[in-house]
Amino acid sequence: MFAAVDVAAMGQRLSSMLLISALEVGPPDVIEPLFPVIRF
Repeated sequence: MFAAVDVAAMGQRLSSMLLISALEVGPPDVIEPLFPVIRF
């Protein structure tokens, strides 16, 4: 039970880190169509 929660939290943290790094590194015109729902 707790292991599943830890894995889910770790996956969410990892995906958010990847998203932030992609937004920092990649050009906005390439990144933006990939995430049309997410707005900061």
